[in-house]
Amino acid sequence: MAQAVRDDRRIEPSPIAPKSYVVQIIPPAEIEREAGAMENLLQSFSLSEPFTLELCGEPKQQRFLLRAGSTSALRTLCQQILAQYPQAQLRRIASANDPLLLRPGESAMVGDLGLRAATWLPIKTFWNEEMTQTGTDPVVSLLAAMEPTSRGERIICQVALVSAPDTWGQSYKRKAIESPLDQERKEHQQQQGQQRSTSTSAGPDMRTILVGMILLMVGGRATSGILSMSGKSSRS
Repeated sequence: MAQAVRDDRRIEPSPIAPKSYVVQIIPPAEIEREAGAMENLLQSFSLSEPFTLELCGEPKQQRFLLRAGSTSALRTLCQQILAQYPQAQLRRIASANDPLLLRPGESAMVGDLGLRAATWLPIKTFWNEEMTQTGTDPVVSLLAAMEPTSRGERIICQVALVSAPDTWGQSYKRKAIESPLDQERKEHQQQQGQQRSTSTSAGPDMRTILVGMILLMVGGRATSGILSMSGKSSRS
């Protein structure tokens, strides 16, 4: 799951347009929505530098964009896309037409999405059977939300990706053999231990008080019996 963090800082446009390496991906009119094909594509994106996949919503159009940090990285990514989707069209976007470029008089509002839970927990995945069902494609809802943009506005949804190191999961290997309830059991045991220590430090409980009262009563009766016996012996 993801959570949104709103950032209302005003971002001023740069006086000089930075060099950008962006292409527009135009998928074929009829394309099979296969989760396996997209999974293979993402696995083939083995770069040491980050890149981004973007959805750009503008009045009357939405675009799929691919952004890299260098010419060589962009060329490698384009080759991998065409290898998986040979009928797709790729169009280079000039730096002056980059949708992320802020022009004079424009400002941007940025929102950041992050994972709610730990990184080792699985996120939702889509299988081939699910992708063919109506309403299951998550991209459709994003594109629909971008349709009501007004003139001069644009919405960009950006996913930044980078190859994880081979050892990224070393510290999480134990999670694969641990029971999901182990952590809950440990927390429950800790709570019970804290409750016991609190009750002990607060003083004796009711059971201790009752035992003490019984001992006092028994002791009192025994003492009175001894006194009565000693009185009888003195009279005799």
